[in-house]
Amino acid sequence: LLEWMAARRREHALRTLVGARAPHGLLEQRIAGEWRAGTTLRALALAALALGAAGPEWGHELVRRSASGSDVVFAIDVSASMDVRDVAPARLDEARREALAVLERLGGSRVGVVVFAGDAVRLCPLTLDRGAVRLVLESLSSGSVSTPGTDLGRGLDAAAKMLPGGRRSEQAIVVWTDGEDLEDGAKGAAERLVTSGQRVFAVGVGTPAGDVVPVLDEQGRAVDVK
Repeated sequence: LLEWMAARRREHALRTLVGARAPHGLLEQRIAGEWRAGTTLRALALAALALGAAGPEWGHELVRRSASGSDVVFAIDVSASMDVRDVAPARLDEARREALAVLERLGGSRVGVVVFAGDAVRLCPLTLDRGAVRLVLESLSSGSVSTPGTDLGRGLDAAAKMLPGGRRSEQAIVVWTDGEDLEDGAKGAAERLVTSGQRVFAVGVGTPAGDVVPVLDEQGRAVDVK
């Protein structure tokens, strides 16, 4: 635009100086269209500089990255006995705290969550999204599974089904429980896990002396005992 404006000013000044007479002695050294060529070249140079500064890229490149993460399933007991308060503030709260601490050390690994009481429920599939796993863990309560009781075997089986075949050395199940197994299915589940080569880390929550199982109201306050 500046080049065009300058050219207009030059033409106006020239007409003011020599008038409309042509040819004229003052114009003998003027090459017709010279300014247009110069303007075009300077515009192209400016465009080339802008294009180079933008750093254009095209095409695609496939990059393979080796992953060192593992597949870990958290199996957490949410039966009513996990509300017992022999471990402050309660067994389930302690299990949740420990699970969150383990989660923070599993960067690059896929983590899933299974909870169990009288039944087992998968609350979170294997995922790299630790934020999603954290939300699931923080929302756990003894009401997460509606079926009462404690079926540890069912919980172990549900956790084992979440792990894909192969890579057994990079897979693990971590179980938080107070050890109660009302359905007596834990032994059979453990034998199946041994056969398949899956590793289980069991974390006991509670004290040898134990305590009463509280009945909680909607605010989580103990209003009675079972």
